[in-house]
Amino acid sequence: MESLNIMKWSEKYATGIRAIDNDHKGLFEDIGFLGEAIASGADKKHVDNAIACLETYCREHFGREETFFVGAHYPDTTEHIKEHRRMTRQISRLRALNKSNPEQIDAEKVLNFLSNWLSEHILGVDMRYVPYLQGGKRGLSGQKSGSHRDVTITVPMGESKIVQDFVKIIESDHPVAKELALAIEQFETRLEREEIESAKSLFCRA
Repeated sequence: MESLNIMKWSEKYATGIRAIDNDHKGLFEDIGFLGEAIASGADKKHVDNAIACLETYCREHFGREETFFVGAHYPDTTEHIKEHRRMTRQISRLRALNKSNPEQIDAEKVLNFLSNWLSEHILGVDMRYVPYLQGGKRGLSGQKSGSHRDVTITVPMGESKIVQDFVKIIESDHPVAKELALAIEQFETRLEREEIESAKSLFCRA
């Protein structure tokens, strides 16, 4: 088994918000478990389960944070959610790589990337919302997170009509609906290909 430098929770990461701090502690633990599973040469299914646990925990934690943002009218919600989505996709790509080519996964690279991201995200991004969630600061009321409106999903306010119109087109039998569906499929295929290549450089042996 490789010798890994596993980053652990410390008080420097404390936000003072119990639910969030408990989540962050759990994320450090899950990242450590995943690194150990890969380094020990555990079978693909065992590693997949470890990635799946991390993926689920991330989604639950991110969802919890985003709910808090809405209640506090946190003004940087849009960019913060983008960070969450990017990380969620990275973990999904790691899981796909483990299924297709597990022997190429590099435990140290995985551990370093995930641990550094979590550390930097907490200290550099999460700490910005703490005054809002603790009530010391308040975003603009009368709007969700300063830039969001609920449709069936949460989207930037200026794009809510576009999303609604998009749904209407997709639900219709108009020929444009087929063109739109094809364009989306092509975009997703290209995005997946690019993200897989990016994930290989982050998580796999050279």
